[in-house]
Amino acid sequence: MSIKIKVVLVSSIISVIAMITLSIISMIMNKQVAIESTITAQANKLQVVDMLIMEQNESIKTSLLALAKEISEMPISYLDSKENIIQNVGPLLKLHKDSSGLVASYIGLPTGEVVESATNTDKAGIPFQVRGGQGTDYMVNTRDWYVGAAKKNGFYQTEVMVDSITGKLSFSYGFPIVKNGRFIGVVGVDILLNDVQKYFEALKAHNKGGIFALDSTNTPFVATDNSILMQKNSLYDEISKMSQQTKDFEAFNIIDNGINKVAQCKSFEHPEFANYTLCSLESVEDIEAPIMHISYIQIGISVIFSILVSLILYIVINIVLRSLDFISQGLFRFFRFLNHEEKSIELISLKSKDEIGAMAMAINENIEKTRKGLEQDSHVVKEVVYI
Repeated sequence: MSIKIKVVLVSSIISVIAMITLSIISMIMNKQVAIESTITAQANKLQVVDMLIMEQNESIKTSLLALAKEISEMPISYLDSKENIIQNVGPLLKLHKDSSGLVASYIGLPTGEVVESATNTDKAGIPFQVRGGQGTDYMVNTRDWYVGAAKKNGFYQTEVMVDSITGKLSFSYGFPIVKNGRFIGVVGVDILLNDVQKYFEALKAHNKGGIFALDSTNTPFVATDNSILMQKNSLYDEISKMSQQTKDFEAFNIIDNGINKVAQCKSFEHPEFANYTLCSLESVEDIEAPIMHISYIQIGISVIFSILVSLILYIVINIVLRSLDFISQGLFRFFRFLNHEEKSIELISLKSKDEIGAMAMAINENIEKTRKGLEQDSHVVKEVVYI
């Protein structure tokens, strides 16, 4: 193997190793940056969703308290019997429901009946209806929103529950009505989870990972992935447990069916609203996939570039070291001349002014001296023979 090939081969190997090493280092750094960027982006989305949920809760609370205030300010004669409550409070409910954009507005009575304006009354073309009570399968004074508000004697929000009219998942909010020390009933409103789910549907189009909210039983009740709604899974128990051990929006890793995922959560606790845990979950592989793809392309380009550089280097070295061929051939001829294998020798025809040119000049000087010495020796031998 010639020295030129050796130089090019060593240079190529070093170049390829260096470029691949740089690509790998770049890939590792970019993967970390991608994960951090995703965590930050997801945290921002979670904060926005958290604000929207809080804003909605506060809006519903304001609306409910306004209705409760209006009822509480009625004369006691308007509220001293079931009939008077139906007559005086009933007409307010539809206006309140429609103006607040709610599914239902109602007041539950201690007798187990509820006076309500809801989607079914709208379909029936009536402003409100009375249902439930003794002898029916619906007793309002056993419902969570009623019991919770009455027991707490204040604003109360239920966990996720099935709406008794629509059969859909909903939140109910209640507030007790007390007049002159007398318990009148509990006023309440409903909001379907479909309204909250709209926020998550909007995020789904721009979010590869999952964003969801867990109730107090660690069951997702709203999510970007509809398939997980109200589905119990030990994964969510583990996520909830980890979220309690970390700060709000602090990322942590969790294994889901053998897949490494990065999650972050915020646990919401409030004295008036239902507790929930808002989380995001995304596969580390999905985050790193674009980086890996680009990195493989970079490594491929690096190898191709190294090959091109090697070819260019070979050409350059071949040109630069061509003068060494003259030196090498000149030395071989010089040695053959010294060994009397050749009768004559020509000088090395190299005029460069670099180190190789200096070597050629030194060799040429030795050739001249040797040639003159041999010529003198030959002349002496001829004279001796002649004598």
